[in-house]
Amino acid sequence: MRFLRGLHADDWHLLQSEYQSNRSYKARRVGFGMSRVNLNSFKDWLLLQGAEILEPQQNEAVRFKLKNGLHGVIYSSGSGSLWGHRKAQQWAEEFSQELEC
Repeated sequence: MRFLRGLHADDWHLLQSEYQSNRSYKARRVGFGMSRVNLNSFKDWLLLQGAEILEPQQNEAVRFKLKNGLHGVIYSSGSGSLWGHRKAQQWAEEFSQELEC
């Protein structure tokens, strides 16, 4: 697996353990879909987690900065950065538990 530009060494080790190849990494998608309701709910959840919502750039649905300074991005296509996906997974797990109650 080639090194993906712009990744911190710790992030790279996380990626190697979770994805079999660059292709599978690039093909991943956020599980909650890109509906406006889910997107707004996700942004609200991020704010409750202490994240700062930043102005999205071209083709970005959400851009945020975590309390620890790490940035996350979810693109309009549903792909995103490592931390964008991590937070989306956490949100989806909490959201699905709320629906079950």
